[in-house]
Amino acid sequence: MGYAEYIRGLLRPVGIYTFAPGSIGNGEIESIGAALDGCEAAAEESEREVLVPTAKDWGLALREVLFAKSRRRRPWSCGVRQFLPCCRSAAMALR
Repeated sequence: MGYAEYIRGLLRPVGIYTFAPGSIGNGEIESIGAALDGCEAAAEESEREVLVPTAKDWGLALREVLFAKSRRRRPWSCGVRQFLPCCRSAAMALR
């Protein structure tokens, strides 16, 4: 059930809206529901990518960049080329 159906369910008891196909009110609810569905998908993706054990795409890539930058500032640390594969394998082991 998407947000369009959820909104329709909330507005049906009011009784002043028509949800006939092709009506302006139905089109507005469909567009609002689609926008809210997109927001929910983006929020779920962000929630997944923020946590290391569940990150799959850009969350891991951003962490690699962050760790590489912090390693460059410390002269006693290992090189970036050695560190990134180590970080990637550690992140994969946490899954």
